[in-house]
Amino acid sequence: MTQLIVALGDKIEYAALPDIENALDFSPQSVQWAVSAYGVGLGGLLLFGWRAVDRLGPRRMFMQLAGWTSAAVTVA
Repeated sequence: MTQLIVALGDKIEYAALPDIENALDFSPQSVQWAVSAYGVGLGGLLLFGWRAVDRLGPRRMFMQLAGWTSAAVTVA
């Protein structure tokens, strides 16, 4: 499941790279930094999420995620 999340995130990121590069006037080296920062950030969030599931339990984390998602959809 984690590999699917990372793969989908990478696909979205690589599709948006030309727009990011043009909008922010990045050089190719800066774009590589953005890709690396995204990967490190996503990896950190995945580790944090799995640690939270281990500590709190999958049912509790699912219910919290569902609550946050429904609140975000309601506000948006």
